[in-house]
This record gives sequence, C-alpha cells and structure tokens, in this order.
Amino acid sequence: MIWSVESIDFAVDGIPSYRVTRDDIARYGPPAAALDSLKFLVLNLALGGQYPAAVNNVRLPYRGLPDATVTAIQNDRAKMFVDWVRVTRR
Repeated sequence: MIWSVESIDFAVDGIPSYRVTRDDIARYGPPAAALDSLKFLVLNLALGGQYPAAVNNVRLPYRGLPDATVTAIQNDRAKMFVDWVRVTRR
C-alpha cells in the first residue's frame, strides 16, 4: 500500500491491484480528509459497510459481498495468509 496526499494504492507482490483516490473517498465514503489523518495497519477479514457495494454493486445476499464470499465465511473457509509486512516512509 502506498499512501499519498491524493490516493492510496494497493499492490500484491508489486502488481497494482486497486487505487482509492481522494475523489473516490468523497463519493463513496467518509470525507476526503480521511487521506489526511494518521493511519494504522490492521490485518483482518472485516467485510461490509457502504464502500464495497458502492464499488462492486453487489446488493444480495449481503451488501457488498458476493454469495460465494458469504458462504466461505459461514463455513469458516475465509482465510488470510500474510507472508510479511514492511512499513517504510518515503
């Protein structure tokens, strides 16, 4: 994840996977000033809220979560594997 004053960019193994811009935050989530506040690293499987549905347009069975994801969570098959985390400052 690279956090700048205009966006947060996510990558997996160096391959860009998602970008959230100041405009995206203003449109779908909290105030764009969210980019200006301190951040803390949290690694978890928390899902939900308004943001996923606003981006992926999934409404059923749960807002923002496809049926396959809900089923995996219900059957305790949702897993997160973290090999390593590095935090640096530019």
